[in-house]
Amino acid sequence: MESKILFLGTGASDWLIEKRLPGMYFRRYTAALFDDDLLIDCGPHIFDYIEKNKCEDLLSNVDTILVTHRHEDHFDPATLRRLAESRVIKLVCDDRTFALVKDIKNVVQVKLPLFEKAKVGKYEIIALPANHDVYGLDNDARHYIIITPDGKELYYGLDGSGFEPSEWECLKQHRCDVLVFDCTIGHTKDERILQHNNVAMLRQMAEDVKSEGVLKTDGKIIASHFSRKLMPSHPNTKLMLKVYGIIAAYDGFELKF
Repeated sequence: MESKILFLGTGASDWLIEKRLPGMYFRRYTAALFDDDLLIDCGPHIFDYIEKNKCEDLLSNVDTILVTHRHEDHFDPATLRRLAESRVIKLVCDDRTFALVKDIKNVVQVKLPLFEKAKVGKYEIIALPANHDVYGLDNDARHYIIITPDGKELYYGLDGSGFEPSEWECLKQHRCDVLVFDCTIGHTKDERILQHNNVAMLRQMAEDVKSEGVLKTDGKIIASHFSRKLMPSHPNTKLMLKVYGIIAAYDGFELKF
């Protein structure tokens, strides 16, 4: 059975929607829809994507949301409230995130232990630790491996810097059809290098997943979460990453596998 991932947003937190101008190239905050019913992150720009693309029913089947972390560009309580108006939503998140929305009806928290395969709806999901600080508290940002009923595997790794060591050890036990990597930083030096990838790191990660067999022979690597200030234009980003066999995502990019 064919699976698909649709990118509703591919930008980092410096893509401010109030500064968007008519006709300019724009990236929304990162979010993705997997197989029509699983939403990865629910930031404040999701409904802007729906409005601009005239696809009012796009999220009508969503019943599960994976939260990578509670930074405002990835998690917006108002967005969740709107999604949960007419259905029960399983929210995969930590306790601090759920505390922000526990008053919203129809939202049920699902807590996943690290490294353990857990059944969530029709999927098996593995939560992994990410090298990404969340307000100076416990390192509770998460990456995920999503396994479909027919055994296809998607790794989603936004935000983060490289692989956290225990994450890498777990990932080496899997054979993924698609890997989604953070690519916030271009070739510039920036303090966010400790929590996000630059192109050199992304190149090394791509080599590692291929050499260790984490990426299937016909698998795809996709980059997302691009900084407006630190990355070049999309055409140049696309060409730069293509050299390393990496696809540069854009808002509306869909991959079937």
